[in-house]
Amino acid sequence: MIVKVAPYLAPYNFNLEVGEVVANLSLALQRLKNEVVIFIPYSKDLAKLELKPEISLLRVAMDEAEEIVEELWLKSFSLAGDVKVYVVGDQKFFTDEPWQGDDLLRANLFCQSVLAALEKLAIKPKVINGYGWESSALPNLIQEHKYFKNTASVLTLCQDLSAVLTDQDKIKALKQGIALADKVVVASGRYAGELHDPHPEDVLATLLSARQEAPIGILAGLDYKTNDPLQDELIEHNYDEGLIKERPKNKGVLQKLTKLTASEGLLLSIVGPLNHLNGGEILLAAAPGLLEQGFQLIIAGDLEVNLAKAFSKLAKEYGGAIALKPQLDHEFLHHLVAGSDLMLALSPFASGPATDILLALRYGCIPLVYASGAAREIVEDYDPNREMGNGFIFEQFSAWAFFASVIRARELYRFPYDWGGLQENGMQARYFWHETAKQYIDVYREAISAKQPSKKKAKQKDDEDDDDDGEE
Repeated sequence: MIVKVAPYLAPYNFNLEVGEVVANLSLALQRLKNEVVIFIPYSKDLAKLELKPEISLLRVAMDEAEEIVEELWLKSFSLAGDVKVYVVGDQKFFTDEPWQGDDLLRANLFCQSVLAALEKLAIKPKVINGYGWESSALPNLIQEHKYFKNTASVLTLCQDLSAVLTDQDKIKALKQGIALADKVVVASGRYAGELHDPHPEDVLATLLSARQEAPIGILAGLDYKTNDPLQDELIEHNYDEGLIKERPKNKGVLQKLTKLTASEGLLLSIVGPLNHLNGGEILLAAAPGLLEQGFQLIIAGDLEVNLAKAFSKLAKEYGGAIALKPQLDHEFLHHLVAGSDLMLALSPFASGPATDILLALRYGCIPLVYASGAAREIVEDYDPNREMGNGFIFEQFSAWAFFASVIRARELYRFPYDWGGLQENGMQARYFWHETAKQYIDVYREAISAKQPSKKKAKQKDDEDDDDDGEE
């Protein structure tokens, strides 16, 4: 059995990084004849679901002396009728309030609760796969718990953690999780390959590069049946490669939704969270020049406080040309990729899975990215001579290089036939979840194999246990 432990799960908690990956990968693994269960914390996003009671009282000690004990419950539901999902809840930490993933105490309690529940349910999984920094306590807890002595631990880090890893306690916790996990998976082979020379401000890369065994890079996939612009009920005007002329109508819809002025100029979008470390500053530096040139910009998702103030000021100065959408949801995301011309990914240390870029390609929204991480692995820079590629890439991390790449995109946009060919290239790209799942199965097998002691070591351990029994 494979147990997945995550702070988010799509479609219940909207999270493009962890939530989408856990849900789709679990379903793909199940279809490949692997038994998978998922553990998530309760939050108000699950309030409308019918949850089946599993454990009415689950006691978990919150200190080594076991003087502070939290009383929790465990319920369950089925994801897409295929994968069982266990939900951990209580009256204090996991309630109707939104999940506070920045709370280290809450994250550690969640990890402890999962292991306590597994033992009470008499489930001994072959592997436990934790997701995000929130599950970084799992490898150590698994090692210390005799019940899980033959269980392998895999830690998947597929989030942009630039804004999270500013707290020394969280950094310490994640450092331990990375060091003790049997295997560590990151969002792409490209990002894994960049770890030998980490960016000085990329805390995650620094922690990963110190690991004795190199992390494994695995690209995320996309569900092409669910995310089909020809069948999508969330957008007003459906289309595909053969009906690409219908797509611009969605741009008008998006402009109305965001109160942008009706314009045929290039509409740029970016999905947050956005901060000074992951591209926010170069976007801010380039924005006035772009807006002066007639471009439009939508920023969807969380913004760092200082950036939110600066972009709000720009929105007042350039009325109808820039829109801020702090609360990003599934429906608006589909409007975004169906109506925008360019999808930006600007982080110099892109540790996320670039799910927004995969979705953008599917919907004919051209990605414009900095040459880093999963986005760089997915996007092929457009070559006008060969008419090859599916997006635009800039190699130097600066506002000027970014600005120049946008201008390059605009020059191609002026030629509808060539722009349509670029869109078609992207819409035909395929990154299937079952391919991602196969790579994860290989990782699980390696982790399980490494966890199993050799016959000689096992005999020595049994002899030592017998000696200890004799001494007692």
